[in-house]
Amino acid sequence: MARLTETSYAVLALLARRPYSAYELTGEIRSSLAQCMPRSATLLYREPKNLVAHGLVTAEAQLRGRQKRVIYSITADGRRALRDWFSQPPAAPVFESETVLRLIFGHLGNRDQLLRALAELETRVCETSERGFAGFPGWFERFPPPTEHLHDQALVAELYVDLYRLLISWSRRARRAVEARPRTWPRGSEEVAMRQLEKVLARAPRAVDPTQTS
Repeated sequence: MARLTETSYAVLALLARRPYSAYELTGEIRSSLAQCMPRSATLLYREPKNLVAHGLVTAEAQLRGRQKRVIYSITADGRRALRDWFSQPPAAPVFESETVLRLIFGHLGNRDQLLRALAELETRVCETSERGFAGFPGWFERFPPPTEHLHDQALVAELYVDLYRLLISWSRRARRAVEARPRTWPRGSEEVAMRQLEKVLARAPRAVDPTQTS
């Protein structure tokens, strides 16, 4: 029996609205939650069975015409687990980018490869933005939102718009910087680069009072 993860609670949250088949759950998560919770289809199909093993979900086989499917419904224990999840501290956010990984080890490749990777990042970010925000109307049609939920979604949308704009802006600055590099570094370049790195790191966020809102 696998441990409960954020995927588990996302499935529980959807089942708290209404019963779903595994196919419907997978489609809902990949269309509506992919921006904050990208997961493989295999993992998503496996999760409802894990929740059944934990006693948080029930499974009922149904016939739809000649097709047999399993419908999952949340249990009372599942609703309690969902309430408990909201009271727990959330995990730290995770950022993953193959483009950034290539830049970290960029000296092992060449500059043209880095420039292509950065340009591809910008393309992918735009595609993700268009695909992600295109799903909002469908989500609202399936689950007519109360006023509170609409305000929450506005905050979520603001986060992603800012994040995508930041990634594109950073990538364009990085491309200009890579393109401007000399083919042969002059003497003392290491010291200049180190001072630049230290200057950037000095701007990094430090521990703050979580009660502050500005």
